[in-house]
Amino acid sequence: MRVMIINLLLFLVPFIGYGLFLYFRKGKIDPSEALQGKQFYWLVGGGIACVIIGLVVLATFQTGSPEAVYVPTRYENGVLVPGGFRNPDELTDADREALSGFDRSVDRK
Repeated sequence: MRVMIINLLLFLVPFIGYGLFLYFRKGKIDPSEALQGKQFYWLVGGGIACVIIGLVVLATFQTGSPEAVYVPTRYENGVLVPGGFRNPDELTDADREALSGFDRSVDRK
């Protein structure tokens, strides 16, 4: 969900910038003429470019180990324990129990 919101905001950046440009411009333009012709296509192209750049940056600088294992959220003694990605050498016994039946590669210590 977070990535979708970020991509939507990145796509809207050129539209927001163009809207601010039109708002602060000295000679006011009729809103019905603001997106006539090539402007709309340039804004859509700019939005798509922003999304692609954002995805490349996210994929490049995303931290995490390729060996990381996802441990699901679970209840322990009536307390909700958040899930997440953990390195196999950092798994607790409770994490291993939560993973039993899902991934046999974490059974090795």
